[in-house]
Amino acid sequence: MSLFSWIKLHFLRLFQDGFIFKPIHNYVIKMKSPSYHELYNTDEKYITTADNVNIQIWHHKPREKNLPTFVCFHGNTGNWIDVGEPKPDEDYDRHYRLELLQSISEQKAGLIAVSMRGYGNSQRTKPSEKGFEKDLDAVIKYIKEQDIPKDELIILGESLGAAMAYRLAAKLTQEEHNPPAMLVVIASFSNMTKRVMQDHPDLDEKAVEKALKHKFDNLANTALLSNETHLMLFHGKNDAATFNYHSHLLEEEAQKCELNVVYEEMDCAHLDWSEYNITHKAIEHWQKMHASS
Repeated sequence: MSLFSWIKLHFLRLFQDGFIFKPIHNYVIKMKSPSYHELYNTDEKYITTADNVNIQIWHHKPREKNLPTFVCFHGNTGNWIDVGEPKPDEDYDRHYRLELLQSISEQKAGLIAVSMRGYGNSQRTKPSEKGFEKDLDAVIKYIKEQDIPKDELIILGESLGAAMAYRLAAKLTQEEHNPPAMLVVIASFSNMTKRVMQDHPDLDEKAVEKALKHKFDNLANTALLSNETHLMLFHGKNDAATFNYHSHLLEEEAQKCELNVVYEEMDCAHLDWSEYNITHKAIEHWQKMHASS
């Protein structure tokens, strides 16, 4: 490894938290009540983790029978309603995540939108993979309290939130023996090591893996899923932030594990996928699953 590569690895080791977690509270619009953001009849609640961190969720139940409930996680920058102003060379709607939640609500499906620690109006505790694990345990407890049947549960995540979705689905499968009906992931990386290697191919992959505190290994969590869970992968072919080969790796791992997997490549980049009606496609797929069962 060259001296320059060694310096980059050292910076990664020291500053990885700032590279991975970007709540940027001072640069995004703050979340207000769900009704303010046109999510009507939606409750704002706070659930408490085992280490006493308060986690914000927005929740409403399905408004018609025979519809699923989405448990949703957003990416590493901003909050549910805003990812910040686009740079001069970028073109996306900074409120695209809110549109995702509104589309679920408009289709009368259930919704649990989670703001992980350090994000949104959740307690401003320092984000970390270990901390997120505790957040997910609290989400699982809440799902159980709400008595949501596993065959009505769709876990959805985008970008870093896809890692939360993969991990929640794996925990429900392995620890609760309650695999969700579907896992829907958008613009996901395969694991954090390979995501770093995407930008820094000169580094030694084993050294990167050793340096990272936060592994977020979606490939490993794929192997923990049940074939009862249908997996839908969406990725933009023009995604320069997380190249779409990550989703190809995830698809290959799912096929290797004999899971039910569908991959759709979209003509978009990392943040401008809102026009592809992902939640509509997920509900249609879920309805076909139920019709055939």
